Amino acid sequence: MSGVIDERKVPRFRTISVFHLEAASNLRTLLFEAVRVRRSLSEGWSQWLRQQYEAGAGAAPVFSVLTQIADELGMLLETRRQHFGFAVQWENEWDSDEGLFAAVKNSAAGRSAFGLNPFGKKTARERYQRVQLNGKTPAERQDWAWIESHVTLRRQTRTVVCRWNSLCAECPAPSLPEQPMEALRATEVLLAQMRKAQRWVKDLAPEISTRLQVIFADLSTEAVQDDPARMEALAEAIEIRLRRHRLQSATEERSRLRELFKAESLELFSQAIGFIDHFLGKSQYDVEAVEKAWQSILDQIGRLEGLQSHFATIQQTTDTIRVAGAPQWAKRLASEPALEDSFDWTPLDWTAAWKWSRQFGYLLSIDGRDRMRLLAVQRNNLGRDLSAAYAHLVEQLTWLKLRETLDQDRGLMAALQQ
Repeated sequence: MSGVIDERKVPRFRTISVFHLEAASNLRTLLFEAVRVRRSLSEGWSQWLRQQYEAGAGAAPVFSVLTQIADELGMLLETRRQHFGFAVQWENEWDSDEGLFAAVKNSAAGRSAFGLNPFGKKTARERYQRVQLNGKTPAERQDWAWIESHVTLRRQTRTVVCRWNSLCAECPAPSLPEQPMEALRATEVLLAQMRKAQRWVKDLAPEISTRLQVIFADLSTEAVQDDPARMEALAEAIEIRLRRHRLQSATEERSRLRELFKAESLELFSQAIGFIDHFLGKSQYDVEAVEKAWQSILDQIGRLEGLQSHFATIQQTTDTIRVAGAPQWAKRLASEPALEDSFDWTPLDWTAAWKWSRQFGYLLSIDGRDRMRLLAVQRNNLGRDLSAAYAHLVEQLTWLKLRETLDQDRGLMAALQQ
């Protein structure tokens, strides 16, 4: 794998750590998103938007006016969202009917719709009678307040849309429909395009350059944001590196698990070693089969862990038996399962045998004959040692007395010397 990476001239990571690999994975996702966004900003209106945001203070004069109108459209969209769930029966040509609009405002204020002189307003009165809210004729002042807000939104939208469309001759901005509701729906798409261009210039492009310098060593990031193909290649390079490190980590984990399971000769551990040697990492087994086999082993380990308190009881009991003088019995009790029709290593008369052993041991502990026999042997030995010491003392005293006598009688000493 390392040789393949080197041959493909894939840039190397600056360092290897859990944090660094996670950051590289996040950068890979960000790069693919950046490629998609950058390619969508490569032509027409979107490209012009990107260029204006990149120009900053040097953008075309029309751009500042356009963004101001876009903000106004955004506020109109917020107002429209407040009207979701309310259905107003209103036709497009009524927007310019000042008499009808005045009647709606009067009704919303609690006044007579057409005042004291309704004559000469036949068209407005007919339209007023056709206005509905949620499929019903408005009856309350609050109903007319909702209708007034709706009509005001439509009239303001027509005005702002007219201003927006007047800029289309100065820049490649798309024109908006004249009908207010259609214009507001088109505005949502238009504002999303502007937010995308702004996000690219303000957030994505600078973040990509910074993250690339953190992740890769000796990589030039100059103009990388303007080259979707290069960003895509870097995302693929990250994927290659991540695959290599995932493979290396998996290999190390496989070795670690194998050494762990080799520590004991349990049947479960033997099954786990067989899974690692003959199942894990083999291309002929699909992912689901491998996960299922490994989960089976984990379930068995979990079951054994749940029996830990019982194992502790067995260990404590067999240790007591071993210390009491029955090591073979303790070993068999701890290692051989209690199966049906199998030999029971606990004899039926174990209670009587145990009692006899304890009593016999007690009698041995209070029996003094061995002690007396040992003391008698010690007495005889000490007596012989004392007799020998006494004879040796008499001999030495005799020679000493003879020496003193000879020293006193010089004549006898001279005769003995002749």
